[in-house]
Amino acid sequence: MKIEKINKNKGIFFCYALILGVGLLITIYSIFSYAKYQGIEDIELVNGEINYKLPDFKMMAIYKQVGSEYEEISTMPGLGYKINETESYCTTNNVEKDQSAILKTIDGHHTIKNISKNSKCYLYFDTYCKKEDTACTKILANKEIKERESINAPLTENTTGSIYATLDNEGVSYYYAGSVDNNWLEFAGYYWRIIRINGDGTIRIIYNGPTTNQTGETTQIGVSAFNENYDDNAYVGYMYGTPNSNTYEETHANINDSTIKKVLDKWYQNSLQAYADKIDFNAGFCNDRSTILYAEYTALGYAKMPTYYGAFLRLVINREPTLECKSHDLFTSITAKKGNKKLTYPIGLITADEVTYAGGYDGQENSNYFLYTNMDYITMTPSFFRDIYFYAGNFHVYKNGGLGSDSINANIGVRPVINLKSNISLIGNGSKESPFIISAY
Repeated sequence: MKIEKINKNKGIFFCYALILGVGLLITIYSIFSYAKYQGIEDIELVNGEINYKLPDFKMMAIYKQVGSEYEEISTMPGLGYKINETESYCTTNNVEKDQSAILKTIDGHHTIKNISKNSKCYLYFDTYCKKEDTACTKILANKEIKERESINAPLTENTTGSIYATLDNEGVSYYYAGSVDNNWLEFAGYYWRIIRINGDGTIRIIYNGPTTNQTGETTQIGVSAFNENYDDNAYVGYMYGTPNSNTYEETHANINDSTIKKVLDKWYQNSLQAYADKIDFNAGFCNDRSTILYAEYTALGYAKMPTYYGAFLRLVINREPTLECKSHDLFTSITAKKGNKKLTYPIGLITADEVTYAGGYDGQENSNYFLYTNMDYITMTPSFFRDIYFYAGNFHVYKNGGLGSDSINANIGVRPVINLKSNISLIGNGSKESPFIISAY
């Protein structure tokens, strides 16, 4: 049986099976990710074919959480589930319900041992929602949790009833993708679409307007440039430093508000401030200004030096989006416990990586996913500073639903993004007819 490592930054859960003579000794390892995010345990059970089928391993019964119940499954659950140590147990020679047979070692491994040929193990897997994260529990109820091994085309399928798992800075994030119609939420007099459940349990939503019309000008609050100035690397920033500087640090210091930040802050004051008790001030918005070495570009990122930014490599070249973000570029409120703590108001834009996870794709149109509005609108993600005409660019969602890069001074649609608190109580089922609504109780 092949041992396979999915990703060096992700937790792994792996399995050995060894038959020795007439006796049977089975040891199962599940390696939990305890790496850079304290308290996070991300599980994947891995073997040569990723999923291990029960007909081939009759000593195991495996159950996964669906809503408040468990259902038996025939394959190991992937990312998005963690083992329930309280419920899981094995039958051993001496004990009918022996939980001590499943041992968690100091380095984060789980080992099942001391079982005989007559033993059977019952493994229960839960989603990552904490008990206090009532919004997460409501949204995941009756959802099929899936993973995507690769993203190499636009996602156009009807995926209503499914939700996908990947990692962000805080742990496992559950995101909507494709043509879904059960991620509607009504809040503050507007309709929104849920982008994802963040790894900390908060809910990230994007503005859709005063109605559930999915296309047209009402899906945005207006038009704006990301920055009116465009002839310096500084202007790719949601906040920026000193143009015409000689260093990356001076260029990308978080000092000056961008044009788009001023627009969003004013809209928050006028439209959302009265609802601030439901809005999370700790979750952030990623404006990834990391630079890369690519072609003739030498990763400088200041003044008028030709530069490619990190998302260009991820989304245009490698097609590998991420929801992780460095602290300097994670714009958070001044009261937050993480990020750069530079925001007065907890509002931002969607990232190009989130668009890609949702079903958008650089250079290809897609009119059949939930972020399509038949309008051009801005993302928060820098793309490049070009040496031709000396202009800075960021990623836009185009009218055809595709993802691409254009000058940051283009006046196009603005769709605000906010995060709701994890402990809000939701009613409804997320459809147009019965959108999620925050309950007063």
